[in-house]
Amino acid sequence: MRSKTLAAAAMAGLLVLGAYAAPPSDDQIKTAVNSYKEASKGFPRGDRAAMIKGADAALAGLSLGEASLSQLDALFKGGLLGVSPATAELVGQRLLSLGASTGVDGCEALALRASTIPQPAERTRESMQAYQTQVSTATLAALHHPAFGKALSEGKGTSVLASLGRISPDQLGTSTAVADLTKALENEISPDAAMRLTAISSWFDPKSGIEKGSLETLRTTALAAVNSARTRVAPDQTATATRLKDAAAFFDGAYAKQSLVNHTAPELHFIWSNSPSPIKSLEDLRGKVVMLDFWATWCGPCIASFPNIRELQARYKDLPVAIVGVTSIQGNHYDQKATDPKNRRIDCKDDPAKEMSLMPGFAKDMEMSWTIAFSEENVFNPSYGVFGIPHAVIIDPNGVVRHRGIHPGGDPAEEAALIDAILKEFKLPAPAEPMKAKGEEKKGG
Repeated sequence: MRSKTLAAAAMAGLLVLGAYAAPPSDDQIKTAVNSYKEASKGFPRGDRAAMIKGADAALAGLSLGEASLSQLDALFKGGLLGVSPATAELVGQRLLSLGASTGVDGCEALALRASTIPQPAERTRESMQAYQTQVSTATLAALHHPAFGKALSEGKGTSVLASLGRISPDQLGTSTAVADLTKALENEISPDAAMRLTAISSWFDPKSGIEKGSLETLRTTALAAVNSARTRVAPDQTATATRLKDAAAFFDGAYAKQSLVNHTAPELHFIWSNSPSPIKSLEDLRGKVVMLDFWATWCGPCIASFPNIRELQARYKDLPVAIVGVTSIQGNHYDQKATDPKNRRIDCKDDPAKEMSLMPGFAKDMEMSWTIAFSEENVFNPSYGVFGIPHAVIIDPNGVVRHRGIHPGGDPAEEAALIDAILKEFKLPAPAEPMKAKGEEKKGG
């Protein structure tokens, strides 16, 4: 009797969600999207409960279990899918059913399924890990679809590419992801797909555990696909052309070739620096331990790390160590001391001289006691594997990269230990004592 009651309740729930009602019309889909759009104007910012309630209200009565792929896609673009747990399973099952098709639409359905898994209501470490596993599994299902390569050639399935970098090393290691992506990229892919390929940058981290031979095949195939896509970009598509150029630089760079750490540092060409003797390249710093801190004036975490870098600069002021804050022309400058936030951003578009002229004042205001330099290369330097800033790299006196991926916002004692070790290795003058960790400093009074 109890099982019948539960079955009846489950059936009632599906009817509420419209699983067995007539397929929705396109007008009903448009009405739902417009309704949610209008309602969302009154949602308090970041109020997830209000978003879920609004989504459920807009979708009420729609037979999502019978909706077409184009209709579900319209709902997703309208912000209605991936919000409410009440509709997630039904939508997921519908997309999984549509994904059984071996054509491009089947691949698109699986890609949409990976994008519509809602985040847990309570974001604990465990729940977020479970969510990440769900997304990764759904993403891999789309990647493994037989029409994935064809989808990329038509400019579809690109959301899959954006999620590939989030797949855990464990899941990558037990899948055929590298081989499947390599095979898909043997097709002529769209420029839109090609410029999203750098999302797999984490795969090239030596710690990923992916076999080097497979990665090298993937790298060369991806580079060829990107360069091919560059030839098919219209002259007026400057933003796409720039992103494809950056993608090509990544796949042709030291980081992707896994020839960065313990190899000669990729060259940087400095167009401005505030050092007493202007530096033009890394060659000017040979013989010293060099810490490069990639940063920008608009970057909050970069600014927050300045006290740590200031401590390191004071520690190595009279020693053969050069700390260089590397940025690049951004097209704007942020005055962090501006009292009115509206005046914080200073437009420097097409005027690099103006942007560079503002840096001495910025350095003084922010008490930046170390060298600041603009490089010709983008601050998000693909050869160094810089995908987020701040990002620090340590180079030895022979010009060899010894450490990368350091976040200077941590304890400066960690960077100091790395620098001290290299100074001693090269028998150069070094501090007599290790830098005390922040916790130890407090204990010592």
